[in-house]
Amino acid sequence: MLTTRRLPPRKPRRRQPRVVARPPTAVIRQYGVVLVESLRRDLTRVWEVLTPAAWTSLLQERRQELGLDSWADNVDRLVEALKLRLEKPSIEVTALLENVGQRTSRWQDAEWQRTLRTILGAGVVTREAWWPAKLQEFTQANAALIQTQHARVVAHVEQAVRRGISSGVRHEVLKRDLVKNWGVEERRARLIARDQVSKLNGDLAELRQRNAGVEEYYWETSGDERVRDSHAVLSGMLCRWDDDSVYSDDDGATWQSRADLGAYEGKPGQDFQCRCWPRAKL
Repeated sequence: MLTTRRLPPRKPRRRQPRVVARPPTAVIRQYGVVLVESLRRDLTRVWEVLTPAAWTSLLQERRQELGLDSWADNVDRLVEALKLRLEKPSIEVTALLENVGQRTSRWQDAEWQRTLRTILGAGVVTREAWWPAKLQEFTQANAALIQTQHARVVAHVEQAVRRGISSGVRHEVLKRDLVKNWGVEERRARLIARDQVSKLNGDLAELRQRNAGVEEYYWETSGDERVRDSHAVLSGMLCRWDDDSVYSDDDGATWQSRADLGAYEGKPGQDFQCRCWPRAKL
């Protein structure tokens, strides 16, 4: 007679709590505000040199002395005066960027410790010998972006002045041109702040997770309509820090090519304006 033995019920596998990481929104906002305020101070400097009276005088000289060199020399002097007023960004770039980097690091560390306490019951303090080099890398890269934007602003001012004098536009027309361009640059400044802080936040997440021995993470998105398709398809998938070309939909039993899925091949937060983040597999 065939008998069967009843097996004890299998205990369900304990699922890891899902801790949602919060982005460093306050740091992003402050960085953007400082960059925009610097641009606006530069615009004020322009108006201190490029007064309606100075512009009208140049236009009159141009009409009276067209074909002579004297009015052109005066334009050159005006342009040089503007360049002197805009010689460098009206902020202490290094101090600003070190502050932004430190605040981003403190924010990300607090989020990491919150994750550890939720999942493991305790935070972890480790030596971060890599941090000085990472801060220097962030500072240098962002200083270059700020200097590039500043040079672009100065070049536009010079072009607008020379073009405006040549065509004889009124001061209010020139002012509209410059104010419009400043608006474009202010939007770029906010993009720089959001993109660069997000990238640093993502880098720090990887460095701290790997420093703690975490080699795999779940890809998480912000879950709204702005998420790119190539990022959305990775939502909830297990990924590896050492290989951006693969993902797993069976919790690491097998690995598949991201290219076959049409997925982004990179790390969370590294693509331009990416708001995705890595949830550590602990």
